Amino acid sequence: MFSFIIIGNSIKRNGNIYNSLAASALILLLINPNNLFEVGFQLSFSAVFGIVYLQPKISQFLTVKNRILNYFWMLFTVSVAAQIATFPASIFYFNQFPTYFFLSNLFVIPAVFILIPLGILLLSFSFLPLLSNGISFLINHILSLTYFLLKEIENLPFAVQKISINRIELLFIVGFLCSILLLIKIPRTSYLKLALSLILLLTSASFIKKLKLRDTNKIIVYNGSDKPIIHLVTGKTNYVISEQKFGNEDFEKSFTDNTTVKMNLDPPLYLTTKTSFKNENLLINGNLIFFREKIIVLGKIPNNFLSKANLHPDFIINPTSDESWKQYSGNTEIIITNKRLFLSNDTIPNQIFNVLNQGAYQKNW
Repeated sequence: MFSFIIIGNSIKRNGNIYNSLAASALILLLINPNNLFEVGFQLSFSAVFGIVYLQPKISQFLTVKNRILNYFWMLFTVSVAAQIATFPASIFYFNQFPTYFFLSNLFVIPAVFILIPLGILLLSFSFLPLLSNGISFLINHILSLTYFLLKEIENLPFAVQKISINRIELLFIVGFLCSILLLIKIPRTSYLKLALSLILLLTSASFIKKLKLRDTNKIIVYNGSDKPIIHLVTGKTNYVISEQKFGNEDFEKSFTDNTTVKMNLDPPLYLTTKTSFKNENLLINGNLIFFREKIIVLGKIPNNFLSKANLHPDFIINPTSDESWKQYSGNTEIIITNKRLFLSNDTIPNQIFNVLNQGAYQKNW
């Protein structure tokens, strides 16, 4: 986009900023049409559009005569404009909204204006060791300071709001924002009615989603490690069962956190297979798990226990090599998380699901 603006200025022609934006998007899509589905492409162009279209209108709300204060006011309005434009995509893809975006952008935007020229200088003079080392030193320290300040903002109370929306809700939000933009440009009652109608549809869709969640029972077996991590969901209540507890910084916890936010669940109860547990939804007894009328077996099936009680396992996770699990057929599903365990579909009548090759296992009932 900036290339188009520079070329236009160099040939003494002032181009329309929206035409430059559209032309740059067109060329990028001609080179690679899949760019349209890239998160970075969507966020970049929506942010620039928001800044170009909304920032001048927002900045008119307040007139600041002091040059220093006006500079910070302009930075604030740029942040607000970009955040409004990228809000739908950011909460859809990342399930979160940064509460203090206006604080972080007060120093991130100036840092970017310094880092881009420094990066160009570093590429241009990389053949001069002394000069390139000095530029690298400046870039490194600016980035370190920026990350430090961002980390401090992240640690503030309520710094991130967890929000989850589906595709239908995303369309309603985008439609609402577009109708508001049209209303600002051309004040008409029809645009106001459209915006209010979309808000009503968004509220209805969210309500229906909550109703469906109330009657949902679900099992998820993650592809995170050889040892199974099982997420059991009933309504908004959910349980995470693993062989060992994992901390807040562990990679595996990000799986359960994403599911909790995406499905709008209550904070999960973390349990281990070594601990006996019982409530109205869940019973854990050794390597047997009973959850909402389903039986889950971890590893080896207890000798004759299920057959004597006339019980049939619904899920067997990482069956042992004694092949005792072969006696069960029908709807029993075999789930493999251990890369050292190999089973052949030709040798058993049951369905085999290998999370290492097929991703996380999920089933609703």
